[in-house]
Amino acid sequence: MPLLTDPTASGCPTPLSWQQVLESLDEQASRHELPGSTGGRILLRTIGHGPPLVLLGPLLGSWRLMALFAWLMKDDYQCVLYDDSSLASRTPPSRPGQIDDLVEDLWRVQEHIGHEPLSLFGTGLGATIGLAAVAEQPARIAS
Repeated sequence: MPLLTDPTASGCPTPLSWQQVLESLDEQASRHELPGSTGGRILLRTIGHGPPLVLLGPLLGSWRLMALFAWLMKDDYQCVLYDDSSLASRTPPSRPGQIDDLVEDLWRVQEHIGHEPLSLFGTGLGATIGLAAVAEQPARIAS
């Protein structure tokens, strides 16, 4: 079987580079700042329309790690991306953060966007935060 040297063109558009996605999301997203549970600030971005989908990232990751997923989902969901208060603070917290503190940050985000129950998507530590939130207050989480 001969190899194709000139593949036929597809109807798919040229994909955006990850740098373009970050830049576009940063320009189009609404920004908010909330007081965090550890004394720092919760830096929050929302983009899209529809029911909220909170994206919970991995340990030591910023909202940027979820930018491509949010970009792809923004037509169907209001994607909510944030850095937890312990990572956004310029000064070290007065005590080490706990999972309970990160769940408290999630509740503060939920109260700010004013929607219950929430849908969550979490990776790494974000998944742990989501599971802890469901265990703590299951009625506040949709899926």
